[in-house]
Amino acid sequence: RETAPASNPGSNPAFDSNGWITLAGPTAQVDDDITYHTTISNRGLLPSNLTLIESTARADDSDGGARQVRQQARLRPWLANPPPAPLLVRGDIDLRGAIALVNDEPGGVLAWSGGRFQAPGATLSAASPRCPPTGICALDARLAALSSSDLFAQLYARTPASLRALVQNEVQWLESSSQPIPGSIEASAQESIVLDGAHIGSAQFPALVIVNGNLEVRGNVEIDGVLHITGDWLPGSGTLTVRGALIVSGNALHTESATLQYAPEYLARLATSGHYARIAGSWHDF
Repeated sequence: RETAPASNPGSNPAFDSNGWITLAGPTAQVDDDITYHTTISNRGLLPSNLTLIESTARADDSDGGARQVRQQARLRPWLANPPPAPLLVRGDIDLRGAIALVNDEPGGVLAWSGGRFQAPGATLSAASPRCPPTGICALDARLAALSSSDLFAQLYARTPASLRALVQNEVQWLESSSQPIPGSIEASAQESIVLDGAHIGSAQFPALVIVNGNLEVRGNVEIDGVLHITGDWLPGSGTLTVRGALIVSGNALHTESATLQYAPEYLARLATSGHYARIAGSWHDF
């Protein structure tokens, strides 16, 4: 099963100058005479997303023996495949407000959609765009052919239910209180969720925000990281700013102002942080 989250090697004080990590894990009293403790260490393993989980049980008295078990684990990142643009939409894009799409990366893409692209009031800013002349890649039949759940699996290498079970500081899962825990996101995509005056994530700790349903934006909403809407991005009365990427499994129909700025450094953080999952068959007793 998956264990405690891990940070990007080199960006956390727990890692040394070589990118090695040693962290203290759970410690507990088994009974009156025996305690155990756990450490997590990568011991210089390559690739660097591998680590060792070591548990030691030891008797309290000086003559007591010790028993140790060791198992390898692999980092499963929050974001397995970062999107190529600040706006990725499986269906149609129809933006009628003051929309700014920004991607300063060489060969950048501003929007990638499986359907039509319409944004008559949009400000488009791309450096040597990959999809000339403006950086808009529309009518991608391959993207349109994906189901919402297939797109989810492509991005996160997890099912919606498995990601929802791991929700904590880096991941927020927003849905209607009437919705069950989803095995598939198709059935619940008709519900609407309202975000009003929120600021989620930061430059140091970008967030992954999953909206399981349709999204309506009110007030001033800012997201540093990835915002994924499993339904439609609906018309609303507010302003949305996303530094990172916005992903819409349905259609993008926003009518108010929005600024979507591609932030590869935020996406890289989400792609190198997540949970360690134990590797089957790597258990060893000592």
